[in-house]
Amino acid sequence: MNRPPSPRPIKRGGNDLLIFLHPDEWATDVPLPAGSSMVRLGEKGEIPFYPQWHFFLWPDKTAELLVGWFVVPLGFEETIAWYRTQLTELGWTNGPTEGYVMPEKALLRFQHPKTRVRVEASIQWWQHKEETTAMIRRIVEHPWSPSSNGNGTGAKRHATHTAQTGARNKKHCVQRKAHRRQIA
Repeated sequence: MNRPPSPRPIKRGGNDLLIFLHPDEWATDVPLPAGSSMVRLGEKGEIPFYPQWHFFLWPDKTAELLVGWFVVPLGFEETIAWYRTQLTELGWTNGPTEGYVMPEKALLRFQHPKTRVRVEASIQWWQHKEETTAMIRRIVEHPWSPSSNGNGTGAKRHATHTAQTGARNKKHCVQRKAHRRQIA
């Protein structure tokens, strides 16, 4: 598979970060059928859809979304069966909400019971191209609160830092007031 240009393109929004990945950096816990390739966009397929790693920074959590869109060398029904079999063998279970299967498109949802990571596989049969594609989304939500600095161990360090900074600021404030009195 092709590699995106280096340095790797990164896009930053107000509360999000988007990193374009190399195809060989795809998550190993969400396999692709052998022979899969990136979807290519444009009139002549000149624009590869590189896998994307998207981070969303929300007040109560950080969400991590890995997205890839691939041409799968299997038929539509075979692709559905392949994902159901492969992900089940890797310990994935049906997701918290139902997916669907229609004549030319399907949405499969899985969740890993140990990690709570979710996967959504949108599978589509393109009649005019006679090919199957799978857009895979791997979703991880990390709880966060300012008091824990995101890892659950920072609360004490944060409190100590705040106390030290507060003491320093209070001392500085007293010194400034004394200096103002001397000038006046």
